[in-house]
Amino acid sequence: MTIAHFIFDPLCGWCYGAVPVLDRMRADGFGVELLPMGRTAEVPRVEGEFSGLIWETDRLVAKHTGQPFTRAYRCLLNGGTAWLDAWPATLAIIAVARTRPDRQMAALHALQIARFVNGRDTGDAAVVETILREVGLHNAADLCAASNPVLVAAAEAATRRAGDLLAEHGADGGPAVLLTGEDSPRLLGAKVLIARAAAQRSRLDSAADDPRAERARPLAAIPTFA
Repeated sequence: MTIAHFIFDPLCGWCYGAVPVLDRMRADGFGVELLPMGRTAEVPRVEGEFSGLIWETDRLVAKHTGQPFTRAYRCLLNGGTAWLDAWPATLAIIAVARTRPDRQMAALHALQIARFVNGRDTGDAAVVETILREVGLHNAADLCAASNPVLVAAAEAATRRAGDLLAEHGADGGPAVLLTGEDSPRLLGAKVLIARAAAQRSRLDSAADDPRAERARPLAAIPTFA
């Protein structure tokens, strides 16, 4: 089986924009491993010009991929109380991987929708734990709430592995997907993933407009761009 190792920042709009490609890979039979990159030396507050820059970047993501960024999310950015701290969401993803690995993608979707659609601050550990409980991932939420040392070590190891894989394959950052299980590992960088997401959106729009339109082809048939 081909495994898609998804390297991403849980609070990154471009990474959110790439998720439909990962969903398609799963539908086509790929295995998926989530490798969040959620720990930084300094956590910036989302305010002022920085808030505006994030919003303009996310508008580009929406334009290319069709992923929604709502007024509620913009209010979060403009509120001046949020911090761009991806560590709570990183812990959550790894906690789910350790307790309910079959629901990792469900957890990622829940966290991204909570932030980018519902405007909830997923840089806040208490908010993240609440979201996990809302989708029935109580054991993962308990691990996060307790700052379980085994969980913290596992999350730190995952972020190191994500960084090592990016460096090994010459990528600057996420989103990225490393495909393994083929003849040799192959990295799909951010530009390729966003181009694929745009292509998927275009075909879905065409199918919605024309019932006779060809349904989405397998992922391998989607053209990629460097």
